[in-house]
Amino acid sequence: MCRLLAGVLTPTGGGLELDDEPYPPPDGRRTAPVGYLPFPAPPLVRPPRMDPEIAHRLGVEHLFGREGPFSTVETHLLHLGQILSRTHDFLALDQPLAPLGEIERARVTAVLQTSPGGILLTSAVPLDGWLNLNLTNGDLIEINRCP
Repeated sequence: MCRLLAGVLTPTGGGLELDDEPYPPPDGRRTAPVGYLPFPAPPLVRPPRMDPEIAHRLGVEHLFGREGPFSTVETHLLHLGQILSRTHDFLALDQPLAPLGEIERARVTAVLQTSPGGILLTSAVPLDGWLNLNLTNGDLIEINRCP
């Protein structure tokens, strides 16, 4: 789903809607910019540009004084920081918490909760306070709000 929204994949049938409008529109123009974080995040040679406040909140500001290679967690956080530093109507995040430890997971969750715009994320485990869509073979099974 995240790859379809970000335009990485093209649907072979059916279609997507955003706010009851075709997405992307038939002319291929996007109605809303989408930030996309793939999983796994691709390697980096150097840290990307990002808002210093977001870098601080994610705990990656110390990485700006060096070049890669970066660990899997560092790479993931740097990509996420870059995406969160841009203006988007919504974000499509594929497993944004998967490679993270408990401390990094808490930091990322706190940043995402204050991020403007909508967020669609895939996750192996339900997140407290997030609306969950459980999908199997592309079919919607249930929608529930976490306690």
